Amino acid sequence: MKARIWMVGIAVVALVLVLSGGWLWRGAVASSPLAEKVNYDDQGRLLFPQDWRRWVLVGSSLGLGYSDREGPAGQQAFHHVLMEPSAFQHFERTGEFAEKTMFALAIYSQGSRESIARAGSYTKDLMAVEIALKDSERFDEGWAYFGFGTGRPASQAIDQSGCWSCHNQHGQRDNVFMQFYPVLREADPTAGR
Repeated sequence: MKARIWMVGIAVVALVLVLSGGWLWRGAVASSPLAEKVNYDDQGRLLFPQDWRRWVLVGSSLGLGYSDREGPAGQQAFHHVLMEPSAFQHFERTGEFAEKTMFALAIYSQGSRESIARAGSYTKDLMAVEIALKDSERFDEGWAYFGFGTGRPASQAIDQSGCWSCHNQHGQRDNVFMQFYPVLREADPTAGR
């Protein structure tokens, strides 16, 4: 009888180890895609993430500008902000932006009165893509910003006095303009605390 109890005890311990090991393994796998998405060339330039169109849309705006010098009315651009999916999943779980989090700002021209469209406006042609990246190992400021235009394969970080200083001063959380991203606000597990 004692041998049977002992065997059941070993089986329970083995089951606990297998289940906890699976949990630990899933945690490691869940965090690894962030690092795998960020690639630099031999000159230290960020390589353009080719899969950015598959990222999670977290916010959009029309004509949102940060100064009085923006383009004239009627020439306003659409801005679509997308977040790399594994970074979004991490944010949903923790309310934090993990290292290697990337956002893409896709800037499109405004179209109107074409084909069957008689009123309103729509997203037309891609004008530029910019990437925000959290990489404290590489950038002392934590976040860096990159301009890729419409097809540049790699980009150096934009000078800190540009995008970084504005995001640092006005970003609602960790250099991120959450005030403009309703999907992030809704996904934030720390909201209301």
